[in-house]
Amino acid sequence: MTTPLYQFSGPDILERNVISTIQRLGPWTLALGSYPSGIHLLDIRQPSLISKSQQIPAAPLAGQATPLCIRSSPANDHDFFVCGRFPAVLLYDLRFGFQNPHSIYSGADSLASLVSISSERMMVGGAHRGWPITLPNLIA
Repeated sequence: MTTPLYQFSGPDILERNVISTIQRLGPWTLALGSYPSGIHLLDIRQPSLISKSQQIPAAPLAGQATPLCIRSSPANDHDFFVCGRFPAVLLYDLRFGFQNPHSIYSGADSLASLVSISSERMMVGGAHRGWPITLPNLIA
């Protein structure tokens, strides 16, 4: 049996929405990445209510920016990283919601995965002009 987590709605929402990634950020908080809607924070105690949402701005001619991977920061509990169909890794601080994320430009066309190497390092993988890449030692 499945239970709908969240029903997307609104004047600018297409009929189809795809949840592209989910990451638990705390005991009650989930971060959802979706196409075409962006990033959403959800309190699992009230799954029908999105507490915050943010579209990811796309680079010119890049099409719709879609988050493909969300990971908690290994360094602290309030930061999380986002990568996807855009050329940067975004670092958000939950204390400030989606305001003023830090970004680390990669030069890649798309970044599909993030993994924590240690409390100070993340590794990012993606594609640059069709070739696979790995960006080691991304410092949090």
